[in-house]
Amino acid sequence: MDFTFGIITNGSENLPLIAQSIRAQNIPNYEILVVGQNDLSGSDIRSIPFDESVRPMWITRKRNLIAQNARYENIVMIHDYIVLMEGWYEGFLRFGSDFSICNSKIIDVHGRRGIDYTLFLPFLSHPSLRDRQLLPYDYPPSHTLSTIMYLPGNYVVIKRDIALKFPYDERLVWNQMEDVVLSHTLTDAGYIIQCNPYSTVQMIKDKGPYYDISMRPEDLEYLDSMPEDHYEHLAQISRTAVQTALFGDTSKTG
Repeated sequence: MDFTFGIITNGSENLPLIAQSIRAQNIPNYEILVVGQNDLSGSDIRSIPFDESVRPMWITRKRNLIAQNARYENIVMIHDYIVLMEGWYEGFLRFGSDFSICNSKIIDVHGRRGIDYTLFLPFLSHPSLRDRQLLPYDYPPSHTLSTIMYLPGNYVVIKRDIALKFPYDERLVWNQMEDVVLSHTLTDAGYIIQCNPYSTVQMIKDKGPYYDISMRPEDLEYLDSMPEDHYEHLAQISRTAVQTALFGDTSKTG
């Protein structure tokens, strides 16, 4: 498997450590694209200049530039506080290349599980699908399930042709649910969100308060018992709420 690693930054002291974590995987064919201010060098590095003054925190544009400049089929888009853990590449070889969009295990700076294989249903009253949304890694993916999920934007693995066909919405900047919007767009187009349980990345930046939101057995029983039309209803609630919050237009569905 060949990989393009796209790092989104506006300048960070973490960049050398991130690059080293990629190089340590001993991947035969890979490249590192860095969009934004950086001092990295090497035959595996390509830097894409970015004028931060055009629009502050314009990470959607940065991610689209990675897709437009990637040489390889598998694109790993990461923020400048994500490092690959030992065995990441071997884990992807085991997982295989039969995916469209995925991530893998994410741990935080303290070694606790981060937001990775997760639902996105914060607008509900039922606690099983509001307060606890992290799925077990062995929970089977499906398109039905994917419609009520999202891939957090700090670490996404996506096929190049899909990233080019479905770019990030450049009307949005950081912290405007741009990752949720893309997840909705992709799952509405029929793609399945997957999680590779054999590879791990770690956040090397403290991202704030930690909450254990892993789903419990009774939550999974509730999820398993939901009929198809209820999944559709929940998916529509989520899309309408996101579009209304961002654009004030409830007629859009993602």
